[in-house]
Amino acid sequence: MSKSMNTLGLTLAAAAVLAAAAPASAQSLNEQASVTVRYGDLNLDHAAGAKALLYRIKIAAKIACSPIPEMGRWDEVRAFDACRKAAIDRAVAKVGSPILTAMADVDAHPVRLATR
Repeated sequence: MSKSMNTLGLTLAAAAVLAAAAPASAQSLNEQASVTVRYGDLNLDHAAGAKALLYRIKIAAKIACSPIPEMGRWDEVRAFDACRKAAIDRAVAKVGSPILTAMADVDAHPVRLATR
């Protein structure tokens, strides 16, 4: 990973998929919100750095896909979740760190153990 990419930051763009579910409160379909996530201070060759970046990406995705819908408005909630997941997936792929990718995959698909 190049140092220039690291210091320039990662721009997280979220398609405004919420507009389909909530046209009154969301951005138009042609608009995208973007949030810059800086990670020049992190070492992505170590789990701690990747974990910190994943946290920053999640926060940025939440901001980019805002407004957060009210509970009970299930179409809006599903659209918000899809927007957030797509934004996180794109950002993680853009960074290209194997450790970050593995952490994001585990986070997106947690292992669930059966109980009696």
